[in-house]
Amino acid sequence: MKWFFNELKTIYKIDILRFRSKLFLFLFNIVPEFYVLKIFKNLLLKLSGVNLSLLFVYIKNGLYFDNAKSLYLGKGIFINRNVSFEGLGNVFIGDSVQIGPNVQFLTTNHKDRTKDEVADIKIGNNVWIGAGYIILPGSEISGNVNIAAGSIVKGKILDGNLWAGSPAVKKR
Repeated sequence: MKWFFNELKTIYKIDILRFRSKLFLFLFNIVPEFYVLKIFKNLLLKLSGVNLSLLFVYIKNGLYFDNAKSLYLGKGIFINRNVSFEGLGNVFIGDSVQIGPNVQFLTTNHKDRTKDEVADIKIGNNVWIGAGYIILPGSEISGNVNIAAGSIVKGKILDGNLWAGSPAVKKR
């Protein structure tokens, strides 16, 4: 019986953290997108558990994440509307990254009905990601890379060029 109550305590702690995270995310998304409110909105994200700088990050409404503590944002980042960070893996985003609207960072993949594959996503510095981009678990993008709109990336992109397509291939 003691084991059962210990399990309940663990579940309760996880639920409290998840509730706090979702509450501050909800508040972030209902605050208007005025530039003067940027620091307040970033504070709401920080309170939810996201690792970010209060001054050098600008994120528009429509943000979604499963796990705030697994999101690490560098300085000088712009994230457009309706960007989602889904899954249980970590997402590391470097400095001076621009992310277009409707981009999905997926860190969990369902290999079969009984087991999930969880892998981190890493984005380097000075990366531009176009609208509608999808990045799959385990992907890594080095610095000075442009990803065209509508691309899908799985794996490593290691040089500073333009990548486009599904799957993304080097264009120039």
